[in-house]
Amino acid sequence: VSVYPAKASVKSVTNAKKGLTVTWKKVTNATRYYVYRSTSKNGTYKLVGKTGATKLSYMNKKLKKGTTYYYKVVASTVNDGGKTVKSVASHAKGIKIRK
Repeated sequence: VSVYPAKASVKSVTNAKKGLTVTWKKVTNATRYYVYRSTSKNGTYKLVGKTGATKLSYMNKKLKKGTTYYYKVVASTVNDGGKTVKSVASHAKGIKIRK
């Protein structure tokens, strides 16, 4: 039986000194989080980072000023069969990099 983690939820995307900080809500039983980015809300999202179970934020650096970036987060866990299973992606949240 595969038990999938609950859907992740992005809390915020904020401008930081050297890029953007993405934060999300903790998902019960998640062992890892994957952060995906796109330059259009309904575009193709590419993996830009991953964190362990206890880190609920990701700093995305070296971005172009004036560009809007959208982020989605996926939670993953290891099921009883030892396989990694992923949640459905969160809703996209975006922000424009300050000029």
